[in-house]
Order: sequence, then structure tokens, then C-alpha cells
Amino acid sequence: GNVDPGDSVTVRPNNCGFGGQVLNGELSLTLSSVSGIPGEDIYPWSVTGTLRFNNLRSQVGNNQSTASGDMTLTASARSRFSQEVSLSTPRFAVTSSYNGAVTNQTLSDYSTTVKTEASGAGLAGISSAQGTLTTSAFGSLNVQTPTPFTRVGSQLYPSSGQAVVTGAGGSKVRVTANSATSVTVSLDANGDGTYETSVNKPWSELR
Repeated sequence: GNVDPGDSVTVRPNNCGFGGQVLNGELSLTLSSVSGIPGEDIYPWSVTGTLRFNNLRSQVGNNQSTASGDMTLTASARSRFSQEVSLSTPRFAVTSSYNGAVTNQTLSDYSTTVKTEASGAGLAGISSAQGTLTTSAFGSLNVQTPTPFTRVGSQLYPSSGQAVVTGAGGSKVRVTANSATSVTVSLDANGDGTYETSVNKPWSELR
């Protein structure tokens, strides 16, 4: 049947086996807005909801990961060839333990968007992301996409777009798409706004 604002579902696995994992904790989805009939070929439609991870733990053997935080998910479609999905969170934390080593990863003020639009060469996939990832291993990294990455038709890699990653001391790495086969990686090592070195590489080397 149709879904409505306020609809929700909550899953509370208790030592539940799923795909080789053992799950515990809680995961819920609550819809805040619904327009049209989401998921159907009747346009336009849109839906927004909040995914809440409440100490959701996945365990395989002695290794485990625990996730906590809220994510807002929005999906919309104006036509079969014009659709968009976005995900955002003010804070989302994952604590992992592998072979006895514990690591922490936290996303802060993070958002990402993926769009599909018609273009002269076929469908275009347009993606962007911004926010901060803090890890116990590498510290904080801030990611921005001043220009969204665009991949057209059967291209394996984006033909345009730019991302900037800022690390400790304001140092920056800038990734600029030159074409669907080539990308330029530039380094501002001391964070003074000047990129001292730039290297052109095939996209395949960044995989």
C-alpha cells in the first residue's frame, strides 16, 4: 500500500543471523514527508525519512562494528530520467574492533547527493559530498566538492568535477577531473592556498 508521513518501522535484532553476521541493537525508519507515490512510474514523487541507528552492532567471529546516529534520506523523481537521492547526518559514529584493535570513525555535518539527468550523450550521473570524517587512526579530513562530479552514459569515470580534501594544518589535496580517463591531483602541503605540485594520472590509478 501507499506510505504516509509519520509511518515508521523499527527492527530490534537480538543475536539475529543475517548474511553471515550476527546483529544486535536497533534500526528504525520514520517518514517525515511523502508526495506522490514513491517508487512508482507515476511522476513526480518524493519521500523523506530518518534512519536511526541505535547501537546497531554487526559481529562476524571476534570482529564487530557498532553504529549510532541519525541519517536523513530523501529520494525524489520528476521523471524516469530525472531523479535524485540525498543523505545527510549531523553526526554518525562507527566503532569497530578487528583482531582486538579498536578504531573509531565519525561523520560530522556530512551530506551527499546523487542525481540522474538526461543528457545528449545519454543519462548523466552527478554526485557531490561535503562534511568531515574523523578517525582515531588518521585524525580529521574535511571533504568538499566545489564542482559536482559528472559521469555521462557508459563512462566509467567522471569527465568533470572537483573535490578538495583538507587535513591537518590546513593541508589540501585537490582532485580535478580532466576527462573520463584523466584526473589531476594537486597538493597544497602547508595550507597556504598555493598548490605546489600537480600530477596528471589515469582515473584507474585512483581506484
